[in-house]
Amino acid sequence: MIFLNVCNRRLATTENKIGLEHSIISISTPGDPVPKVVTNAHTHGVLHLQFHDADASPGGIYKLFDMTMAHAIVAFVRQWQESGVQTFRIHCDAGHSRSVAVAAALARYFNDNDMDWGPPAQHTEMFTPNRLVYRLMLDALMESEYE
Repeated sequence: MIFLNVCNRRLATTENKIGLEHSIISISTPGDPVPKVVTNAHTHGVLHLQFHDADASPGGIYKLFDMTMAHAIVAFVRQWQESGVQTFRIHCDAGHSRSVAVAAALARYFNDNDMDWGPPAQHTEMFTPNRLVYRLMLDALMESEYE
C-alpha cells in the first residue's frame, strides 16, 4: 500500500504538515526556478523534475515527460520504499494534471485502484491527469517488475 498526497506548487513551497515518513516528487515547468519545497523532520528525499504539461509537442516547442523521467520516479519511489517510506507528496504547478497523473499511476500499480485520482479516461472537476505522464508511468512501473 502506498499513500499519496497531491498538491500545487504554492502549498508545496509554503507548508508541509505531513507527520509520516515521506518523500517528495516536485514537478515544475522548464524555465521556471526549481521550487523550494518545504520539508520537515519526516522528509526523506526530494526528486525534482521539469517538463511541460502537454501530451504532444508540435514543432518540438515543449519538453515532454519521457521514459527517462518515468524511470527516475519509479527508482526514487522504490528506493524510499525499501527504507520504509510509504507516503509520497507529489506536486506540480496547479496540482491537477502532471502530479495527479503520477499519483494515479502509482495508485493503480501499488494499490490496484486509481479512481481517487480520476484516471485519464475519467476527468473530474478537480483532476485532469496528463495522459502521456499516466501512460509512461504505468509502462515504467511494469518494466520495473522485470529488472
